[in-house]
Amino acid sequence: MQKIKYFVYAIRFKTLIASIAPIMVCSALCYKFYLFNFQVFYATLSAAVLLQILTNFINDLYDFKKGSDHDNRIGPDRMVQKGYLSENEMTNAIYVVFIASLIIGSYLVSVGGFIILIIGLSSFLFAYLYTATRFAIAYNGFGEIFVFLYFGVIATFGTFYLQNLDFKYDVIILGAIMGCLNINLLVINNLRD
Repeated sequence: MQKIKYFVYAIRFKTLIASIAPIMVCSALCYKFYLFNFQVFYATLSAAVLLQILTNFINDLYDFKKGSDHDNRIGPDRMVQKGYLSENEMTNAIYVVFIASLIIGSYLVSVGGFIILIIGLSSFLFAYLYTATRFAIAYNGFGEIFVFLYFGVIATFGTFYLQNLDFKYDVIILGAIMGCLNINLLVINNLRD
C-alpha cells in the first residue's frame, strides 16, 4: 500500500494541467463550433495524461541514473532518488503506463489514421528522449521547444483533427497560446531546479 502512495507522488498530479489544458480548450472549441464526440474526447484526454505520466516516470528514473536528482535538489521529492521506489519498480511502472497509452492510442489511430499514428509514435519517442539519453532534450535547451509543440500546437491540432478529421488554422493559434502557457510552467520549474 505504501508503494502505491509513492507511485501517486511520481505521477506529479500538479503538473498534469500541462496535458489537460490544451485538450480541454480545443475540445470546448469543437463542442461549441464544430463536431464533437465524447468517446473521442475521453480517449484523447486519457492518452495525453498517460503520456505525461509516462514522461514523468521516465524523468524520475533517468534523472536519478544520471545524478541530476541528488540530496540537495530543491522541490518535490523524486521517488527513485529518495529510495522510495527501486529502479526496477519504476521501470515496470513505465512499461505499464506505456502499454495503457498504446491501447488507447490504437483506438485513436483507428479514428484519425496515419496523422494520429505519427503524433502518437513521436510522442512516445520524445517522452523517452526528454531525459533518457546522453543527448537528453531537457538538458540541452530544447525542452521548451518540445513543450511548446507537444503540449501546445500538436495537442490542439491532434484534438481537433480527431474530432473533425479536418484542419483549421485558428487551432494552431490556440495551440501556440497553450504552448506558451506551458513553457511558463517549465521555466518556473527549471528556475527552481
